[in-house]
Amino acid sequence: MLQAMLTRTIIAAAIALLAFGCEFTTVDDDSPLDSPEDPEGEPEGAGADAEVLPSDPSPDNDPEPGKLKGITRAHNQVRAMTGAPTPPPALVWDPEIAKVAQAYAEVLSEDCAFEHSASGYGENLARFGTTDPSGPDAVGADAVTNWASELDCYTFGPFQRGDQCTQACDTSGGCGHYTQIVWRDTRKLGCGVATCNDGRFTHDTYVCNYDPPGNFIGREPY
Repeated sequence: MLQAMLTRTIIAAAIALLAFGCEFTTVDDDSPLDSPEDPEGEPEGAGADAEVLPSDPSPDNDPEPGKLKGITRAHNQVRAMTGAPTPPPALVWDPEIAKVAQAYAEVLSEDCAFEHSASGYGENLARFGTTDPSGPDAVGADAVTNWASELDCYTFGPFQRGDQCTQACDTSGGCGHYTQIVWRDTRKLGCGVATCNDGRFTHDTYVCNYDPPGNFIGREPY
């Protein structure tokens, strides 16, 4: 778990100078204006015929490397807790998607940028920062915890056509990170992480990509 001094901050805001050793978190501004319309009612590759791939919930079998270890399992724990009569199926780690996510995390690290890619996958971003030169203590599962915390702001309904997201989640850009995690038609994910230093803080930036993507306007997430 993150230290008690962990705080969340909006990406567009200037980051105030923090006391030595403390950590903070940034979650990407998941603007609803960027959400795809879905006139057909289904993203390509999803639906009743989509293959449900197996997933092993055991920590001993986590497939991800380093700080990403356990991030798929953390996603699946959130998906299992939606309360839906039939929970969304478990996600599986996809090494090829992970390569795309890792490559983009490294691009962001070149100048400590923090913005979405145009990969065509669903995408969640999170960043942890610290004044400690050794880097943040946070790991990938902590990014999932932050995204999933948007549930506290969220009321179920068709995406942007009946759901609700309270102002309490304005600092994270809404509830779209949570809905992408639990999107029923998403089957696979891959994530990456890279470190940068902006001259004041050392940051770990996490990128998770999802296939098929979620957050289609007018559709219920599960």
